Amino acid sequence: MTILATAYVINEDFSMRTVQNVLSVGVNVVKYYLSRLFAQMLFVFCLYVLGFIFFVAVRILSRGEVNTALPLGTLIGVFAMMALQLMAYVAIAGAISMFCKNQTVAMIAGELWLFLAIVLDAYRESGTGFLGFLEYEPLMVMQKVEFWGLPETVFTLSYFKYGFFAAALIVVACAVGYLRFAHSDLH
Repeated sequence: MTILATAYVINEDFSMRTVQNVLSVGVNVVKYYLSRLFAQMLFVFCLYVLGFIFFVAVRILSRGEVNTALPLGTLIGVFAMMALQLMAYVAIAGAISMFCKNQTVAMIAGELWLFLAIVLDAYRESGTGFLGFLEYEPLMVMQKVEFWGLPETVFTLSYFKYGFFAAALIVVACAVGYLRFAHSDLH
């Protein structure tokens, strides 16, 4: 849903020709691109937080007590890592949107990214090939959440590698998306 929503919202500016109007009145290209991307990241993060709060509230109401299976520090660490993976998907979908200016095409291209990750993961699990880099793809990282439920696995070097890769993916996707946006024929 993150990829679909990001591609839909960002590409709406292209389909409604808002981009050309905003840039023609002198708005800086960098500020426009980053403000749209960070606004989408904030939106996705707020939805993630609301979903998490709703999940915790339902668990408390259904069990009558606070679930203390994870220490608070571990819970916050896992929460932050999952949010970082979602932000990586926002950055990827934003970059894809700069290449595919049509909403539908951008949404399909973003979903193809996910499909490719799932296919490559199945290929990796079959033992027919080595795709070690795939373990850092955001969907694969989010699938490891049950492994992170163990307090001794959070805040280790191997745990932080996933966060560093997500941050690097965000920076690279933002840079690629910005370069495409800045050098497109919108001006």
